[in-house]
Amino acid sequence: IQLAKASYSFIDRQNVMIYFERKDSYKMIKIMCIFNLIVGFTFFTTSLAEANNAPKFSVSPIIPENQINDVSSYFNLRMEAGKEQNIEVELTNNRDSSIEIEIKAVTAKSNQNGVIDYSQLDEDLDPSLLISFSEISEVEQLIVLKANESKKVPITIKLPSVKFDGVILGGLNFSEKIKAGEEHTQISNQFSYSLAVMISQTDEEVVPILNLEGISAAQSNYRNVINAEIQN
Repeated sequence: IQLAKASYSFIDRQNVMIYFERKDSYKMIKIMCIFNLIVGFTFFTTSLAEANNAPKFSVSPIIPENQINDVSSYFNLRMEAGKEQNIEVELTNNRDSSIEIEIKAVTAKSNQNGVIDYSQLDEDLDPSLLISFSEISEVEQLIVLKANESKKVPITIKLPSVKFDGVILGGLNFSEKIKAGEEHTQISNQFSYSLAVMISQTDEEVVPILNLEGISAAQSNYRNVINAEIQN
């Protein structure tokens, strides 16, 4: 009887052990399912966010024969005085819906950090500037691209009959047009590109002449600074 009791007790414990093992496995299956759901949802939201933040369009310069170096990411043109030339860029819509792209030709400037900036409008140009890129270039200001469409856009450059040493420096700005009603939204992604255009006639080096036009006190990022206006 004791052996029978012991045998029964052993079997009972084994059954209990198997029950707990099965119960723990059920818990583990539930945990794994919840984990897989969380990972899958995170991957989906991350992929969706990356898709929304991907560039809506791309800009590629079509390099002409009078490019004077091997750089293919911007224009570096050698032109003669009084000549006219058409250059082209290729716009590609990367989305499954149509898009409107605004184009502006601007004269390059130096920003407060001393870096060349191609995104500023032609305001307060220095009077010593003889030839402004925005004044010698013409481009269609609004381009509509259908879904996944590519289109070549011409830019006409009319160089005046003036010989010069040095470089005319400007830029072509491409930006997505903000739709009506989205101007005052708090969060919006507006994609834009700036493509540099350099024009020269000779390889003659130009010696810079720097003048200190003025000094003033100001604030930048909530800090007191001193601004120096330097003219080249």
